[in-house]
Amino acid sequence: MVNFGINFNMAKYIAVESVEQFEQMIKDKNLSISKGITQGILENLVGKRKNIHVLEVYIKNEDTTVDITCHREDFVNTLEENLQTHIYHEDYEACSGIQKAIKYLKGE
Repeated sequence: MVNFGINFNMAKYIAVESVEQFEQMIKDKNLSISKGITQGILENLVGKRKNIHVLEVYIKNEDTTVDITCHREDFVNTLEENLQTHIYHEDYEACSGIQKAIKYLKGE
């Protein structure tokens, strides 16, 4: 695994009451969601798998688990979007690692 200087203490598992709550968390730039997605991508920067499991969301009122994946071709865009969430929350240490990963993926 390539190390980009980020320590994640968040699990890639999130439990919510409803789909609406999850959608609101996304709109509110929830840092736990962003860290889960970013961690999943960073742990899989090197590899051949086309789709990477980045987050598992348990929806309590439906007793359903939804797996969120990211296609390798979408890594850069997804990291750039999540970088904005980390900036919003002033998580600058993670921002640095995300920027390094973006440069790595772009071949810079």
